[in-house]
Amino acid sequence: QRRGSRALGPVAEEAAEVLRITTTAFEVGATTNLEVIDAQREARDADTAAALARDALNRAKLELLVALGLYLSSAVISWLSSYVLAGVVQRTMRRLRSDVEDKLNRLSLPYVDSQPRGDLLSRVTNDIDNISQTLQQSLTQLITSLFTVIGVLIMMLTISPLLALAVTAVAVMML
Repeated sequence: QRRGSRALGPVAEEAAEVLRITTTAFEVGATTNLEVIDAQREARDADTAAALARDALNRAKLELLVALGLYLSSAVISWLSSYVLAGVVQRTMRRLRSDVEDKLNRLSLPYVDSQPRGDLLSRVTNDIDNISQTLQQSLTQLITSLFTVIGVLIMMLTISPLLALAVTAVAVMML
């Protein structure tokens, strides 16, 4: 088990720079989503005031266009981040498969003969596929969720610091 975790070290180091870029992109996407929420709030406020003045209506239209632009940019950034992360996972899995193939080629013939037909290769293939699926799904979800929670906390603190602290305290006590 310990030997396996050391073998993944070079694979993880190789992808670290791309993961940092992807993480930054996810951060920008989360920030953009928060800006969208803020723009929607401003547009809603401006829409209410539009009944009082025509200039406010024009302002509301502009703010809605800004919100639409922010939504579109957030979607593009999220797609790009997911695309880059998928590439990182695929390159990592290609390297891992190559390492496993080298290891299988080094196994002694008596050991391979002692295993049931196809069992060794089947186990290796299933394990690598499980690792690939886990990386693909969990890493994206983890990064997105982390930045969403941070962004929501920041938005809560900017809207009402006292209420944000109270909600955070209640949430911590529920854990």
